[in-house]
Amino acid sequence: MSGPWFILDDFNQVRGPYSEVELRALTQARDCQVCREGMTDWVMASSLPELQLPPRSGRVYALGAEAAAGTF
Repeated sequence: MSGPWFILDDFNQVRGPYSEVELRALTQARDCQVCREGMTDWVMASSLPELQLPPRSGRVYALGAEAAAGTF
């Protein structure tokens, strides 16, 4: 499967097209029904492994002037 993604909004209106990156960002805030060419029906975004973000490492990195100066 490939191609742009579409979502159903709160009023069951089709919205899109969205890239996979855009769709991941949208579905992190709330789960919604998604579909794209090649799929037979709408499914919840949370049920698709390819739309899940990879687990976070738990590491925190300092950014900006504090990191350069080593004063974080």
